[in-house]
Amino acid sequence: MAIHVLPDMTTLALVSIAIGVLLAESECAERSPFTILRQETAYHGRFSNLTVVHFIGQSGNPGTWEVMNTITSKNPERINGVYVIARLVHEGQTYFVFNKQYRIPTKSWTLEFPGGIQEAGESSTDAGIRELKEETGYVATDVLLSSTGRQATMPSRLNDTARHVVAEIDGDSKLNSHPKQYLDDAEMTEVVLIKASELLPTIQSLEKELDIASNVYTFAIGYAMRNL
Repeated sequence: MAIHVLPDMTTLALVSIAIGVLLAESECAERSPFTILRQETAYHGRFSNLTVVHFIGQSGNPGTWEVMNTITSKNPERINGVYVIARLVHEGQTYFVFNKQYRIPTKSWTLEFPGGIQEAGESSTDAGIRELKEETGYVATDVLLSSTGRQATMPSRLNDTARHVVAEIDGDSKLNSHPKQYLDDAEMTEVVLIKASELLPTIQSLEKELDIASNVYTFAIGYAMRNL
């Protein structure tokens, strides 16, 4: 397994994570300002459907909206997936764990948090621990916090929702001495470790060659802001 250690974090300082992660505590209970007339499914896929929604806007004019719907497994939280913010401590140094992954939709290599689909019957915490092991080979030794509610990943175009799990990894443990990934055939992923103290500048350097996932970039900015 290819592990890239890039240019340390002090203590937890995880309050910055919660800036964007914990804002979606509950479903929006306000009345919709739009009148939904009907919706048509233009494409049925294995993991997603494309739906065209016909509506009347606030001005009384009709409109349409194209929505990519993620097919959700029947899990307790009614979310599509989970992202793992993993902090690894090894020989006194602290790193964050990411995936460098080739994505067909963007036709590019990306830098992302480990994560994936939350299976039926799984909690978001259980799904996060499982995905972390599968995608990076690392075993979480502690779960520091988990977001609640449902976090929309791109609400202007997708109905996709997720949760975030913050995990601690003991890099000196025998459990993590020889991490081995368990990837699907369609996954092309490398593990990237970035020193916590160098997080934002390292990501700013990597964006010259990689597309950085928006939640990764937001986290890096929030983490840097803790010292402002």
